[in-house]
Amino acid sequence: MTLKRWHWIAILLVTAGLVVMAPSDEGEVAKKGVRTDKAVPKGSANTASISSSDRQAVGENGRVELELLSRIEIQHKAKGRVSDVFNQTSWFVPPTPQPKSLEPPPPLPSYSSPTAPQLPFTYLGRYGDTAIRTVILSKGEKVYTVTVGEVIENTYRVEKFTPGIVSLTYLPLNIVQSLRTGEAL
Repeated sequence: MTLKRWHWIAILLVTAGLVVMAPSDEGEVAKKGVRTDKAVPKGSANTASISSSDRQAVGENGRVELELLSRIEIQHKAKGRVSDVFNQTSWFVPPTPQPKSLEPPPPLPSYSSPTAPQLPFTYLGRYGDTAIRTVILSKGEKVYTVTVGEVIENTYRVEKFTPGIVSLTYLPLNIVQSLRTGEAL
């Protein structure tokens, strides 16, 4: 296989493009600390385009001091540093500490008498205006129809019905509790 003239031209152009686009070694020289002194005239156009902070790197004799220039360059990079897009980023924000309560905790009660638990019953209604009244109570899914004197689950005894109130006694502690009905009996 022989290469034609246009093949050689294409190869030459690609090679020239790679050479022109290749990174220069001047940055590597400055990083390694190798000093390459190049004379820069004070009044030339090159010094006019240099920023004021970089002018400090140009000495009295018009030579560029690379060590000072590299330090200034590092400072500029530190100020406007762009973060690495592939670097690990955490969005965690630590919670703010809660202020401690200045109030002391409530004192522990000295020996107090035991109390009955809250009544587990809900008043559903009543029926019968005869001499024996019947009240309908519910506890969860269970429904009880009770009269005065009946015991519910060996725990509560129905004491009396008064207008708007059903009185029950918690048998383990013998404590009377009231259940509001919201109506006049």
